[in-house]
Amino acid sequence: MSLVKSYIEDARTQANDLYGEGAVYPYVLYVSPEGDPEEQQDIAAVYVVIDDCAYRMESLVHAVDVCFKIFLTFDVAFPPSTEQVWLFLQKQFYGIRTGVQSSLNVKSFIHSLTLQGK
Repeated sequence: MSLVKSYIEDARTQANDLYGEGAVYPYVLYVSPEGDPEEQQDIAAVYVVIDDCAYRMESLVHAVDVCFKIFLTFDVAFPPSTEQVWLFLQKQFYGIRTGVQSSLNVKSFIHSLTLQGK
């Protein structure tokens, strides 16, 4: 767990540098087993982190789902650095349309997925 705490502290510092002091965004943290991360195929643990609290999840899919629902439940804007990823998930997997505009790359990607599904 000390590795997780260390990562949370680093992420907090980066968020403060990027978004300003006190910015809090939920995020998914996955930890690979000990050793070289590039050689590891398995995920040792997955967490959803809110502020300084890490909640262990049963899978990466579950963690992304919970993290997304936290954004919506608490009406937290998506962080600018990952906004387009969250908007893609919101539109493509949850079917939620809002007034927030996706980039042309996201729209094009969704369109190509739609064409492949036909």
